Amino acid sequence: MNIGLAGMVFISLLPAGYLQLKDALEHGYWHARLLSFYHSSPVVEILWARIVPDLVFTAGVIVLIIIVVKVLRNLKPADNEKAAAHFDALTAQEVKDDQLNVD
Repeated sequence: MNIGLAGMVFISLLPAGYLQLKDALEHGYWHARLLSFYHSSPVVEILWARIVPDLVFTAGVIVLIIIVVKVLRNLKPADNEKAAAHFDALTAQEVKDDQLNVD
């Protein structure tokens, strides 16, 4: 997933941002925000090049979802009786300790 995010940054966001900054410095901020800027040839090609890192990121997300689903489906059932007994024993010991410390 990190490779996909890095690809998004270095393949599309930085180059498109540089072109937009250059256009804003030459013509003004209003011109760099026009829709015609985003439809210019280099920007369209840069945005289409972003498909590859987007697919890498999406593949990473899908793999992560599959792992989470498999883990959630294979969880052991909780043994609440054993945990409750252990908690009661600890609580009883703490009560004894507190009574000894008070006296």
